[in-house]
Amino acid sequence: MHIVSYSVWGDIVEKLRIYLRWSACLIFVFLFGSLIYGAFAAPAPQVSLASAEAAPLVIIDAGHGGEDGGASDNGLLEKDVNLSVALKLRDMLTAAGYRVKMTRDEDISLGQGDTVRARKIDDTKKRVEIADSGSCLISIHQNKFTDSRYSGAQIFYSPNAPESEKLAQCMRRSITGLLQPENKRELKKADGGIYLLNNVQKSAVIVECGFLSNKEEAQKLSDEEYRRQLAFAVMCGFLEYKGSEGNNAS
Repeated sequence: MHIVSYSVWGDIVEKLRIYLRWSACLIFVFLFGSLIYGAFAAPAPQVSLASAEAAPLVIIDAGHGGEDGGASDNGLLEKDVNLSVALKLRDMLTAAGYRVKMTRDEDISLGQGDTVRARKIDDTKKRVEIADSGSCLISIHQNKFTDSRYSGAQIFYSPNAPESEKLAQCMRRSITGLLQPENKRELKKADGGIYLLNNVQKSAVIVECGFLSNKEEAQKLSDEEYRRQLAFAVMCGFLEYKGSEGNNAS
């Protein structure tokens, strides 16, 4: 007779617990069965689906692109991971009833100019312009550090709109609650070095999804299913933000 070890039973129980939480969130958030993305999830305190009328325009920014690859490590290029997560997030928010506009939906740079620097500056200015055409900005990025032990998502928020910090709090709560329970990274207000967040006048956050320089996290970020889970966690954070916004009548 084969006896199942305690650790195996523990794994089974943990997987069942996550599955039940995920199923409950899907039912609560979507209220229909056409969206099963296979992502892990948990019930969000407040969520809000957009009505067909006057749905807010959400700007999703896939960081970098074209000649600007962003960070690279462990066989991954940041611009590719950013676009993959951003496109999945776009599809989820669209299905939830929101109007969505991407700064880019393919591997391109938005900038023009005679030098790389000039094109980079123009690219960033155009992203700001697009961001200010919507109700809020969610910018997707990846992190990298010289010390490979660091991992986990970190979220920066704009100092220009008071609601940016609330949006960042909801994003952090969702990502840590659904995917990264061990993540203790705090929110950060953008300093002068983050041009995008310092110039956008709407609620805006940058979600640094993880560290390409951490081998284990890079392996996760290379997986399409994990990217889908990331997009789902970001969406749940956004829906919680919109729910609390409605309750505050703001």
